[in-house]
Formats: sequence, C-alpha cells, structure tokens
Amino acid sequence: MKNYTALNIPTDLLNDITTLCKTLLADAESGKQEIVNQGSIFRIRIHKGGKAICDNPEHNKLYDSIQSRIPESILKITTGAMMLNLKHGRFQKVHIDRDRECALNIPVVIPAGTHLGVYRHELNNTIDPKWLTMHPNDQNPTFDLDDEGEKYELGKPVILNTRSWHWVDHNYDATKPIRKLSNGIFENVRSILSYDINYTPYEETIEIFRDAGWL
Repeated sequence: MKNYTALNIPTDLLNDITTLCKTLLADAESGKQEIVNQGSIFRIRIHKGGKAICDNPEHNKLYDSIQSRIPESILKITTGAMMLNLKHGRFQKVHIDRDRECALNIPVVIPAGTHLGVYRHELNNTIDPKWLTMHPNDQNPTFDLDDEGEKYELGKPVILNTRSWHWVDHNYDATKPIRKLSNGIFENVRSILSYDINYTPYEETIEIFRDAGWL
C-alpha cells in the first residue's frame, strides 16, 4: 500500500470538472472570482457548508451537476472542495494536515515536472504524534525525502493520505530565486481540485471508493 491511491473517475465527469476549474482560474485572473493568496499557493473555494460558493451563480450550477454524478457514498464523506494552485517555481513544504484525514485530488492543470511527494506507507507508524496536531508552518521533519519518500506524477485523480507526510514540487530549484512573473501568480500554475475528507481514515476511504466503482 502507498499513501496515495490512483482512481478511475468517469471521463465525462472529469471533463466537466476540468472545464469548471479552468473557467474559475480564468475568472480569478480577470478579478471575477475571489482567491485566497497564501505564499506559495492560492486557493479558490468552491464548496463549503453544504453548498457551492463560486462567485458566479452559473458556475455553481455546473458544480451542482458534477456533484449529482458523484456516488452518494463518496459525497457523504466529503466536507468541502477547493482549488489548490501552486505557483510556478514553488515547493509546497513537507507537512501533515491537521484537519483532514485524506483528500480526493483531481488534476486540472499539471505542468511538466510537477510531482507529489509522499512518505512511504510502511513508515507511517514512525511518525511522532506531536506532528499531527501542529500547524503545518511549525512542522519541521528531518527525514530524507529520497530515501523515505516516493514521488507520483500528478496525472490522475488520487486519494491522498493527508495524515502522513506529503509535499508538492513544481519545477522547484532551491538554488534559484523566485522570478517575478509578468502576469503575477497565474503564469504556469499547477492546479488541482481537492475535496476534503475530514473524518474518514485513509484505509476506510479507499474501501468506500472501491465499493463505488472508482478504483
């Protein structure tokens, strides 16, 4: 077992998700969609409190159509959805989520050279419990990413175990300064749609997706 599990989501559903998310990115760039800018990433919130919250009501209709085609057993364990957008040349630091057991991550825009890094599953029981309640900004693990981690190219939807160490590399080179982009944070961005799964452990989530026919 690994700390990520690749999924088989129906093509028509994936196409609509990609269409919606690329439209939201374009709206965000033109100032029509609110974003939350947080250092190396910016977020576009789509679903919270049981309803779609895109700024454009027409986008909410498409999102509701997408939701109607997701198996009920999967919807029951998701608590929200947002686009996570990693800026070009940035590295999302090694961290563990405090508030999510796992996530359903669906690729939207994946530039070449972008990968997800995860801790090796067999090492999960070595994680000190202190990290699980600590804010990610305060976490500072010292393990070797190459020896104790593994990489996954972000080309397919996955369930990600967010209660283990994970990180994202988007053409990152620590020896080079972050260049200033001509059109700000949107140039060559890496973007995924991430559904929160806050209360259902990773292994149980895998079985729910398997029973729903998405594995």
